[in-house]
Amino acid sequence: MKKKIEWATKTGSKVVVAIELVTERRVLADGYEVMDTCCEMTVVTTIDGKILSYDEPRPLGNVPGFTGVISGKLAVPKQKMDEIKKIIAEIDATPEMVAENEAFRKSICDDEEYYKHSQKMKKAMHE
Repeated sequence: MKKKIEWATKTGSKVVVAIELVTERRVLADGYEVMDTCCEMTVVTTIDGKILSYDEPRPLGNVPGFTGVISGKLAVPKQKMDEIKKIIAEIDATPEMVAENEAFRKSICDDEEYYKHSQKMKKAMHE
């Protein structure tokens, strides 16, 4: 799933924000190219074909007509920011991303449980 949002700046530069759900990537493993499964969202912003950022837009306050900023350099109009948020929400709602986020949350819980147990064992061993 890949979607693009395009607009022109006041100076006429063409801005493209490409948002994609990546489920496979090519990895070099000991000289061999291997296809690896993954689940990640990429956001690439270009201005006139030159890459500006690999980050999602951030909220921007108190600038009339603009609600987001990319890389601290490019203000995003409200309409385009709404489109970007909508596409990101669509990707976050895909079964692949839901499963990935759930696995991530579970790994954090497992890490916390392990840490608590290790602290308990350290305390028991020292007393």
